[in-house]
Amino acid sequence: MSSIRVLHVLHGLDRGGIETFIMNVYRKIDRSKVQFDFAIVKKDKCEYEDEILSLGGRIYRMPSMSIKSIVQFNEKFGALCRNYKIVHSHWNTISTIVLNVAKRNNVKYRIAHSHIAKFSSGVQGLMKRFLRVFINSFSTHQFACGADAGAFLYGRKVVNKSSFKIINNGIELERFLFNAQIRNKIRENRGVTDDTLVVGHVGRMGEQKNQTFAVEVFAEIVKKRPDAQMWFIGTGPEANINLVKEKAKELGVHDKISFLGSIPNVNEYLNAFDIYLFPSLYEGLSVALIEAQTAGLMCYTSDTIDVNSKVTENVIFNSLAESPVVWAERILDGCNYERKNMEENMTRAGYNIIDTAKWLQEFYLSLT
Repeated sequence: MSSIRVLHVLHGLDRGGIETFIMNVYRKIDRSKVQFDFAIVKKDKCEYEDEILSLGGRIYRMPSMSIKSIVQFNEKFGALCRNYKIVHSHWNTISTIVLNVAKRNNVKYRIAHSHIAKFSSGVQGLMKRFLRVFINSFSTHQFACGADAGAFLYGRKVVNKSSFKIINNGIELERFLFNAQIRNKIRENRGVTDDTLVVGHVGRMGEQKNQTFAVEVFAEIVKKRPDAQMWFIGTGPEANINLVKEKAKELGVHDKISFLGSIPNVNEYLNAFDIYLFPSLYEGLSVALIEAQTAGLMCYTSDTIDVNSKVTENVIFNSLAESPVVWAERILDGCNYERKNMEENMTRAGYNIIDTAKWLQEFYLSLT
């Protein structure tokens, strides 16, 4: 029997949280039974493309979702999705458009998957509020990475045990468990001694992740720990990166901050961090925070993210209304701790990707 093919729809295929989650699943499913294909709108080549093709997946580029090209998107995506029984959209409120097209082209199973829990601001936010109203009409199944993300996309009034399915953002636990040898190798390669305090952050460079505030916190840490360094992992529009660099120069800490870009071995760098700083303005249930906890890191994060992101006692929630000074004091008070093996904790909490992939595989098969 040939494998069934599931069409996943999202913006691009770079190393973001959503994309990484999908790839984690893709690597672990039985691809002789279930295969993944991808419809994206990003024109440039993405970081996961070669791996997807090597695993037997197909990648289709669609016109953008702009006003000028929405008709072309509808036509091209409509022609594509007619070939599939299952379309799984990860585009949050934009999934309304995607799944409407799928419904009009007789796709039997249309899955919406919510990964965030807050609207963006301005006109774009108003448009997304409008789109959200119709998501339940166009989807046959509703998934979310957490309770807050589900309530956000599907409406608080419909939140109950049967209204949507929470799919844990599972990861390959064995890759992220703390390893002292890897820690020493990374720090040695970067010329960092064991006594140096390394504050780390992983995330796409942009407003949501609030990296300028992270720099303000770091600047306060440096006043007490002049040896401290901060490493940013992640990429984004050049304008966003420049904003963070300008803030670092303004506060006089630019020579202590490294921008490492998008790297394939994030797991190894988490070993080298001492503190994980994550002051996002909003999140669903963050894959990056799950990875950091698996690595045994103390994580200082904003209280604007899903409380279920706290799987271990190493997560400290903080208010963004509090000053960078207060954040820095808490970090310095808690920076001396013992790194522990978190495999049992994370498995018990349901974040082993093997379990997540098995559930999704059986779900897809049950539909067909």
